[in-house]
Amino acid sequence: MSLQNQLEESLKSQELLQSKNEELLKVIENQRDENKKFTSIFKDKDQIILENKQQYDIEITRIKIELEEALVNVKNAQVKLEIAEKENQILGITLRQRDAEVTRLRELTR
Repeated sequence: MSLQNQLEESLKSQELLQSKNEELLKVIENQRDENKKFTSIFKDKDQIILENKQQYDIEITRIKIELEEALVNVKNAQVKLEIAEKENQILGITLRQRDAEVTRLRELTR
């Protein structure tokens, strides 16, 4: 093989390598673009997740406050019920006493 042939083969090989290198550079550039795209997508998703978490925390706090208020209302209602039951008992006793007094007075007037 002559030097000329070797040189031609070497140039062809170099051209092929250069072509392959350019293809690989394009692939790398495409990968970088894709990575930027995915990075942007992940940032957006992270922001959405953060906003959802903040909204969730706000809702949980609101629900806890409402639950505490409801428990206070239930306790107040229980206290009022107990008071009403005691008043009812007192009124029942008073009514029986007055009935007894009316009966006694009727007997006296006969």
